[in-house]
Amino acid sequence: MTKSFGPLILLIVLIGLPARHAMATLDESGVWIVGSYTHSFGTQDQPSRWRYSLQGQARKFTLLDGTRQAVGRGGLGYKINDRLTLWGGYAYYHTRVNSVGSTYEHRLWQQLSWTVGRGSWGSFKSRTRLEQRFRHQRDGTGWHIRQQFKVDFPIGQQKLWSLIVADEVHFHLRDTSWSTKGFSQNRLFLGTGYKISGQATIEVGYMNQLIRLRDSPDLINHLLIVKFKFK
Repeated sequence: MTKSFGPLILLIVLIGLPARHAMATLDESGVWIVGSYTHSFGTQDQPSRWRYSLQGQARKFTLLDGTRQAVGRGGLGYKINDRLTLWGGYAYYHTRVNSVGSTYEHRLWQQLSWTVGRGSWGSFKSRTRLEQRFRHQRDGTGWHIRQQFKVDFPIGQQKLWSLIVADEVHFHLRDTSWSTKGFSQNRLFLGTGYKISGQATIEVGYMNQLIRLRDSPDLINHLLIVKFKFK
C-alpha cells in the first residue's frame, strides 16, 4: 500500500514547489483539444525500437473572444527498453491575440520518457523535455526545460477507466528579448481516462496553468482539456 501511494505523495510535493514562489493576480478560462498518434516502425512480427509521433492542438483562451493558438508537433523516438524512450523533433506554434495580432514560434525539442514505476495500482511516469525556441522577428534563442510527472490509477475490474494526476513545471534557462531566466509556468492536471480500444484512449479533465509573465502580473488559466490518443 505504501508503494502505491509513494509516487502520488512525491507528485503532490513537487506540485507545491513552484506555487509558493508565484503570486497570480489574473484569471482566465479556456479549452484545449489535443490529438496524438504514436506508432513504431516495423511490423507486429518484427517490431522495431524506432517509433514516431504526431500531435495537433487547438487552444482557445477567454472562451468567447480571446487568444487562439494552434500547435503542431512531430517526433522520432528510440525505445531503449520497456521503461526508457529517447525522443527528438520539431514543433510549430501559431498564436493569435485579437488586440495584438499573430506570433509564430519554431521549437526543436529533445525528450526522455521514463516509466518510473508500474504495477497493479497503475503507473508513475516522468517526461523531461528540453526545447530550443525561435520566435519570428524576435532576437535570441530561448532554452526551455519542462519536467512532467504523471500518475495513472486504473478503476474497476476491467480497467477501462482511470484517474489521472499530472504536474509539469517549466523553466527558462536563459534570458532573451522575450523571456526571463527562471520559473516560467506550472501545469497541474486532474482528470479521467477511458480506454476506447486497445489502440485508442480519451482523457478529459481540468488543468490549472500558472504562468509568470515578463512585463505583466502573473496569470492563472482554468482549462478544460480533451485529449484523443491513438497508438
